[in-house]
Amino acid sequence: MKVGLAFGALGLLLTLVGILRGNVPLRPANILVALLLGGGVWFLVSWAVATAAVDVENDLAEDLAEDLEGALAPGKAGRGETEREAAGEEEEVE
Repeated sequence: MKVGLAFGALGLLLTLVGILRGNVPLRPANILVALLLGGGVWFLVSWAVATAAVDVENDLAEDLAEDLEGALAPGKAGRGETEREAAGEEEEVE
């Protein structure tokens, strides 16, 4: 949320600069729409990207925890280990 608010404020600032430079007609409705679009879009997009990044990091942490739990649990095969090797059985060689 903080990222969204920071970028929303930046969007508002950039919109105000655009208004002062004369890129927006000086009518209250036009100024309001420009501020809403400028700040709102920057807020929404940056908030969505930050939220997605946090979700991905949480998913990766959960997957890593599950992998570690499976590798450390007795009687379960870890990475690069077959079920037979995990159980202590030897493979038959002909």
